[in-house]
Amino acid sequence: MIKTKNPGILQAIGLLRRLSLSNPLRLRYEAYLKQVRDERAWKAHVWKEAMSEGIAQGNAVPLAAFGSAMSIYRRI
Repeated sequence: MIKTKNPGILQAIGLLRRLSLSNPLRLRYEAYLKQVRDERAWKAHVWKEAMSEGIAQGNAVPLAAFGSAMSIYRRI
């Protein structure tokens, strides 16, 4: 095992490990990533819808007041 603290090297090692997975394991990993992305997208959608309903009813602060809070859901 390579012992380094360089983030670029560690990221490359992680990528190499993912690329060298066997086909069934790679498919399982890709399915997991898809599930994570779908879940984040759904939560972002529900949050935006709830905020728009709250704004329409006068119970919520407009999204512009939060700045880039939604960037949390766009990391993957």
